[in-house]
Amino acid sequence: MLMGMMRAIRGAHQRPTAVQICSRQICHSLAAYLQLQVVWIYSVLFKFVNDTWITAHHIKFVGQARQ
Repeated sequence: MLMGMMRAIRGAHQRPTAVQICSRQICHSLAAYLQLQVVWIYSVLFKFVNDTWITAHHIKFVGQARQ
């Protein structure tokens, strides 16, 4: 009932204001930026861990071969 009264006061199909549109665009841009940062950090860490693991096993293997 209260929601119906509020809808009647402000209009059933009121368009969003410029501030609401701008705020929504900023939120979407920020979300996309943060998602890109997470992907970048994940890929850098994955490459570092993978390279470190390969290097460690390569050194271990070469050390065993020389003995």
